[in-house]
Amino acid sequence: MNFTNLNKSASVIIPTCDRPELLMLAVQSVPQTVNEIIISNDGAQLVQPDILFDQRVKVVQSGPRSGPAVARNVGARVASGEILFFLDDDDQFLPGYIDRVMSLLASTFDILCGFSAVIEIEDGIAGRVKRRLDKSSVISRSSPRALIHAASAGFWINKDVFFELGGFDEKLRVDEDTDFCLRLTKAGFKVWYEAEPGVRFRVKSGSNQEEQKISEKSILSDVAYESYQRTYFKHFPTAKPMIKLFLLSRTIRRGMKDLGQTDEAIFQGLNIFWWCMAKLIKLKYKTLRY
Repeated sequence: MNFTNLNKSASVIIPTCDRPELLMLAVQSVPQTVNEIIISNDGAQLVQPDILFDQRVKVVQSGPRSGPAVARNVGARVASGEILFFLDDDDQFLPGYIDRVMSLLASTFDILCGFSAVIEIEDGIAGRVKRRLDKSSVISRSSPRALIHAASAGFWINKDVFFELGGFDEKLRVDEDTDFCLRLTKAGFKVWYEAEPGVRFRVKSGSNQEEQKISEKSILSDVAYESYQRTYFKHFPTAKPMIKLFLLSRTIRRGMKDLGQTDEAIFQGLNIFWWCMAKLIKLKYKTLRY
């Protein structure tokens, strides 16, 4: 299939789950140069009418509580733009980011997806720049760590490429974007990294249950490790050695975090084993870089 950026029109897809005030800020951060904003409602509440005053907004229902992978896929299916930008409902685009990406696409046909550095926001205060790489460039396929959780880092992609790869895995409650990016690079597509931050990323959405990120809720309900395991088993058998190490080490770390929440003896024993394995891996491969 011949993938191109002929149209170069953009659609922004925002999955949301019962956080109207944060959603409003997310919508307001989308520049006027974008003609379409798809709100994929995964919550039980109706989207606030105030948001509908923006003529660019289209609301679709994906839930309730179907998960971010389903919500993003539902939004992508109704989007009309050639380029899909994904934004979480508690984050915001930084001025100029989308315009920089669209300018890049006006001058090249071989880059079909990308993401950016982010500025972390916690308790309303802007923190340091995260996901910072040395400079704007095409990401190497041997650098999987750069691609994890890309959907929260200004992720954009040519719509035809997105559907050619099957979209996000809807069985994953978290880690769906890491799985997708691994499939993306395995298929040989170039991934562009923008060193200038493109998104204000909210580290924590709130202390109560209704304000928490979808991923935070999943972690609290002990399903995060199951998603990491699924990503591991999908990619490990056919992965190159560096990717195998990446998948193994991150699954171990996730297991240590999740299973460490229980006092059962069997889990405590597994934690000790995994902790030792992680230390051995780090010692053996300390000179390797992702």
